[in-house]
Amino acid sequence: MSSRLIERIERLQVLAATLAEELHKNEDLSDREQFRKFDQDKRLVYAEVYLPDVEDAHGHSMTAVEIEKMAHGFLKSRRTTSIDVNHDNDIGYGCYMVESFIASETDPVYAPGAWVGVVKIENDEVWAKIKNGEITGFSFEGMGYLVETED
Repeated sequence: MSSRLIERIERLQVLAATLAEELHKNEDLSDREQFRKFDQDKRLVYAEVYLPDVEDAHGHSMTAVEIEKMAHGFLKSRRTTSIDVNHDNDIGYGCYMVESFIASETDPVYAPGAWVGVVKIENDEVWAKIKNGEITGFSFEGMGYLVETED
């Protein structure tokens, strides 16, 4: 088996989470990071924010250890209300993260080691876009370091 150099992200600080329309250009990832669960009455959406060892739309990946650090840093920095739509940097939509966890090895719904977020949607227009399939999952905006490793 040949190895190739890939860029892994380390020490990522998430600045904002995003409710996104188009998550990946890679069709192999089309089912990842999309909403997996909805609570219609409470207007909650559930999805993976980032999965371990899976290349993202930019060809980068993160280990489960780095994902956990990233998720904890997001909560520690109190950015739970920093939720925009399609990376427009407008955090005034009335959406905020109400739950966050790292999926266990035995989780029946989410990828093991993935950061899972639950976001409350108070904005009627955003909720309508989620219900009709225009907004389908999470993305995020952040800063970190790229480290080349062999795959």
